[in-house]
Amino acid sequence: MTAGPAERGFGDQPPPNGGEVQPTFRAQAEPEMPSTVLPHQVPYGNASTALAAGAAAVDEATFAAQRLHQEISQELLDHREWLRGVIYGEGYREPDLSTLDSDTQVRYYSARSKPGFTFRVGPKALFRWCFGKARLDFHRREGRQPEPVGELPEPRPATEESEADRVLQREAIKAFLETHLPDEEERAVYLLAHGWTGEPMTQTAIAEKLDIDRKTVAKRLKRAEKHLKSLPAEMLDALR
Repeated sequence: MTAGPAERGFGDQPPPNGGEVQPTFRAQAEPEMPSTVLPHQVPYGNASTALAAGAAAVDEATFAAQRLHQEISQELLDHREWLRGVIYGEGYREPDLSTLDSDTQVRYYSARSKPGFTFRVGPKALFRWCFGKARLDFHRREGRQPEPVGELPEPRPATEESEADRVLQREAIKAFLETHLPDEEERAVYLLAHGWTGEPMTQTAIAEKLDIDRKTVAKRLKRAEKHLKSLPAEMLDALR
């Protein structure tokens, strides 16, 4: 027998006869999702795109680094015998020759791999500059000057060591300027004016030595100094 409305009650009211209230079920709406975007939250629709773009950028950078490594390695290989010949021609023999060869190559790789590096006059000038720096540091570590091949070393006073450093530094500067001042006329004036071939000379003395007028000396020196000032500060450390 089915209970009528009196027995069931209406709505939430209990039935008048004290019968048991049957539970009432109501359909509920879906809970509202918060619309606030959390910090650093990436919309799901853009997540895959962002990941793909990041992966592509990493791949491109990796490819560029690998390509640069291959280029530098090939340059080192192509100039290996030539570099050893240069070092040999300066009077070095084993084991010093190999030491200078390795140090020069390390310096070359470091300079060549700097961001934005471009050749001005080719790899050989950069090799010579790196060799000059390596040679200077080598003799500072060893505390001695390079000895001419075939001659016995002679005792030298302690004060001559500083002069040896100056000689080696001048050679390193010359190599540096060969790389970054490819114009021979400007380079010659700069070397004479700043004393990298001996005592500093006045513009008048340089004009007499090079058999040119003083205005030409001034113009060449100004162009050379302007060109060097445009170089990065870390590269200009070689001139200090």
